[in-house]
Amino acid sequence: MGNAVLEQVSKYSYLGHMITEDISTLKEIQIWIEKTSQRFWENKELLRRNVGFNTKKRILACYIFLVFNYGCETWSYPKTVQKKIQMFEMWRYRRPLNVLWTEEKTNKEIIQIADIGERLLQQLMKRKVRYAGHIMRGRSGLLLQLPLEGKIKGKRGQGKPRRN
Repeated sequence: MGNAVLEQVSKYSYLGHMITEDISTLKEIQIWIEKTSQRFWENKELLRRNVGFNTKKRILACYIFLVFNYGCETWSYPKTVQKKIQMFEMWRYRRPLNVLWTEEKTNKEIIQIADIGERLLQQLMKRKVRYAGHIMRGRSGLLLQLPLEGKIKGKRGQGKPRRN
C-alpha cells in the first residue's frame, strides 16, 4: 500500500456481500434471490410431480432458503425489501405446488395449502435479533458493541436519515 492512491468505487463485493455507497440492502437481496434461483433450477429434478409436497418443502428449506439466509443478520428490512422477500418466498412455494398465476390464488391461500408454519421474513428477523443479542452479550468483542450502544465518535451526516 504505502503511498498508493486507492480508487473509490460505488459498490464492491466482499465475502459474498454487495457493499454499496448508499448502504442499500435491496441490491444485495436481489443478488441472493438470483443465487437461490440458480440453486432452485439446479434441483428442479427433485421438485417433480412424483415427489410428495412435504419432501419438496424440506428441499426448499434445505437448499433454497438456507442459501438465502446467508448474511441476513446484517440486512435492514424496509417495506420494499420485505415485499421482495415475501414475493420470493411465495414464488418458491407456488412452483412445487404447480399453482399457475392464471389461477389467481392469493398468498394466503398458498400459505394454507402449503401449511407453512413460520414465514421466511419472520425467520430472517429472528436471526437478526439473535445476532444482536449475541453481540450485546460481548462474545463478539467490544468493537461490535460500539455502534449498537451509540458510542461512535463524530457527527452523523447532514439531512434526513435514510430508510434503506
